[in-house]
Amino acid sequence: MPHAFYYARRPARFLEKDGRAGIDVLAAEDLSSLKGGNVPNNALHITLTTRDVLRAVFPPNLWERVETTLMIDCGPAQVHSQDFDGEAMERIWLATLKLSDGSITAFENAVLLAQIDWRDVLLGAGFGNDLDAHIKWAAVIAA
Repeated sequence: MPHAFYYARRPARFLEKDGRAGIDVLAAEDLSSLKGGNVPNNALHITLTTRDVLRAVFPPNLWERVETTLMIDCGPAQVHSQDFDGEAMERIWLATLKLSDGSITAFENAVLLAQIDWRDVLLGAGFGNDLDAHIKWAAVIAA
């Protein structure tokens, strides 16, 4: 289990293996916290780079759902970082998209993980040690 150390402080009952993404993810029973729905006016909207990447990673029928989930369930307040702006959030948003590997279940689990500790999402996506890794990855994916 290559990513097991990221989750060492989490209870084992909340973890399962997502075969498609190949990472440990939070159990599907915890997905009820994802609200979906209308985006409030005060929500931080995703960046153009994030939008380009999500459209490269997910099929068109999921674009609105993924974008809304990022803004509502993975905004600064939800990841406990009220002072983060769009640039700082972009790193977290791109990490959730990378961890998803096009799977909506893996994406929702990555969002839940970001709500617990956004640093785990960055490490899991390989963005933890390089402040520009997310930009480099996005350039390749969205090209």
